[in-house]
Amino acid sequence: MPSIHQVVTDQKVAQLCQVVDGGSGQYICFTRLVGDTWTICTSDGIDVWRLEIDAEDLTAQIELAEVNSEETYLNRFRTAFNSGNISVSKDGVHITMTLGQGTTALTFDLYEARAAEKKAELQHILFRLATQVSDLDSKLQKANQALDSMKMQRTSGGAVNLGLVDLDGKKKGGATKVKPKQPGMSVINPTSKKRKAARGVEFD
Repeated sequence: MPSIHQVVTDQKVAQLCQVVDGGSGQYICFTRLVGDTWTICTSDGIDVWRLEIDAEDLTAQIELAEVNSEETYLNRFRTAFNSGNISVSKDGVHITMTLGQGTTALTFDLYEARAAEKKAELQHILFRLATQVSDLDSKLQKANQALDSMKMQRTSGGAVNLGLVDLDGKKKGGATKVKPKQPGMSVINPTSKKRKAARGVEFD
């Protein structure tokens, strides 16, 4: 059986992040994976609430949700999380986080972190978000450079094509001149003279 680290990584739920409205204010909800411990967290920017899940806890959650596999359970978790279908409600020292709605909803009770844990979680999410912003800026800069390069190539190509045509839209070299028809020459065959029309016999 694969470890929880492998399952969580394969199902792409190790580093999720969403900002949700909790009624009394906004919360940032995120997940992280350290060793074989998967942690679900939420924070209002000051305090942190968290839930650590190991392999045994994950099995219990799967049985509670009445699904037949870890993949199915984590796929439901990821889909709800990424779509922002998250609700957060605070009750004393703990927060209830619900992902999804109806009979397929997943519910977690997160408890307030201790001082050291809170510091570590806030530091983690701060640097993680800063790294993502930096990566996005770098990708945007490269995309803009590629776009500018394409524009320059198009402009250069257009100038070359325009150089083949004069201002009147005529090709260089001028149009082919038509030679004037000489008097008495055939229109169909300009190199031969017209034949005179046949006339009947004249009687004096």
